Amino acid sequence: MYELRKADSKLISQWDDLAFSLPGGTIFHTLRWLELLGNNQGLDIHHVGIFLNKELVGILPLCIKNLFFMNIAGSPYVVEDTYYMGLAIEAAHIPKLLPAIDQYMTEQKIHYLRMMSNQHLGIESTTDGYDFINKHSHILDITQTDEVLWKGLEGRCRDHIRKAKKSGIVIQTEANRDYIDKYYSLIEHVYHNQGMPCPNRKGFYHDMWDRFEGENVLFLSASHKGELIAGVIIVVDRTFAYYLNGASKKDFRSLSPNNLLLWEACMIAKDRGVEYFDFVGSDIPRLAEFKKSFGGELITHSLMEKAGSKWIRLLRDKYPAYRRMIGNIREKLSLTS
Repeated sequence: MYELRKADSKLISQWDDLAFSLPGGTIFHTLRWLELLGNNQGLDIHHVGIFLNKELVGILPLCIKNLFFMNIAGSPYVVEDTYYMGLAIEAAHIPKLLPAIDQYMTEQKIHYLRMMSNQHLGIESTTDGYDFINKHSHILDITQTDEVLWKGLEGRCRDHIRKAKKSGIVIQTEANRDYIDKYYSLIEHVYHNQGMPCPNRKGFYHDMWDRFEGENVLFLSASHKGELIAGVIIVVDRTFAYYLNGASKKDFRSLSPNNLLLWEACMIAKDRGVEYFDFVGSDIPRLAEFKKSFGGELITHSLMEKAGSKWIRLLRDKYPAYRRMIGNIREKLSLTS
């Protein structure tokens, strides 16, 4: 019999080791990352142990927030800056685990649940209300030689990298915390153009810097004639590097700074002994074409959702339009202030 229970002190003391040893576990499951999310996104973090006949078989971090009259649980809650999380467990357990998840949702009064795994769970939508949606990402094996990796790039990508270098774009790993202010202005610019609010406040990135900079999080910048024109954030753990976040100035995109940034990010991760570079998220065609050009393999992973009722599902379907509306209102207010 499966059971989900909040972690006791013993399980918490083992949590990070489990995050790196269980299937599906990542740096995004670790205590430090969860604390970062909880402190900056106003979340109640549940560290949940998964037990089969009282034996621990997995862990699940749940990020819970009360939205109006609903308790929303996400793993993660904000996907933009924490792409993977979800169940860290052998995928074979999951079909029989669903009733125990239902029980936990009932006990905790959770109305809607969404989990993004880095595993392909291989499950279709179920009769008891769970939806399993295939998602995609490009992953590049960077254990190959630099020459093989360069030849593995599509011709257009190599051309863009050469163009960026010839244009005098300078890539560097930032070592000054003040860089966050400049980088955040790039993020605001990107979301402003989409008519949406930034998913995280500036303090989120300051806190990320303070907790992880130089160790597990790299802030790379691209400058042209002394002006910051693009940047990326790369998260590094024992095996993987993840393209967490990126932004660039629209007026300089013709110089292809993003191609050079990610090529250099791959080389830096390779030098650190990382085995794979995950470009994170290849479901938007335009972005998928860009990430594909670096020569990685397209993999499938799973998004798992459950709404507690039909009207909760309806509200979930309307949420993207609500976010756009809020972004438009904020934009108009900023223009008139």
